[in-house]
Amino acid sequence: MSHEVKYWERTGLPLGTERYRRYLDLFGLDRASCRGLAVCDYGCGPFGGVLSILTDVRQGYPVDILADFYNTWRLSPWPILDVPDGRAEVPDASCDAAFCLNMLDHMPNAEIVVRDIERILRPHGRLFAFVHVGRDRVKAHHPVTQRSVMALFSAWRVGTLSVGADAPNQEPSLTALWFTAERA
Repeated sequence: MSHEVKYWERTGLPLGTERYRRYLDLFGLDRASCRGLAVCDYGCGPFGGVLSILTDVRQGYPVDILADFYNTWRLSPWPILDVPDGRAEVPDASCDAAFCLNMLDHMPNAEIVVRDIERILRPHGRLFAFVHVGRDRVKAHHPVTQRSVMALFSAWRVGTLSVGADAPNQEPSLTALWFTAERA
């Protein structure tokens, strides 16, 4: 069983979707901010990520490498889509917005994820990203730095950029980077 599944079973499931409300707060969004939009949450976990709390989304695309397992829990409002061969089962240029929350540091090849998010976003589509930086907090995670994350988005128009304690996951000892970016 994967580290992520063990984590959700041990600590995440009782928290429900409260952490997603805190992510929206961090970006200055509310539950209706994506009304009428097609939205992807890449690395959504068992709940479908922020899609589990957004209202009136036109089309939701929750994506996770553990989709087959998470779909058995039936916690997401949409079926969670898989990522075979590093390509999410989401049509090209189909999303107005994408969320990538607390997952880039889980990937050994984060550039594959960034390229795929770029593929699924429409031109000028918005990305909301959050990633732990600075240290490897769990063996299964891959340490990244602010510089290495920003290098992944060198071709994007990065908007707001913040660094601070991890409030959404209530882990103040961890440093996080969060930013918005627009697909060029």
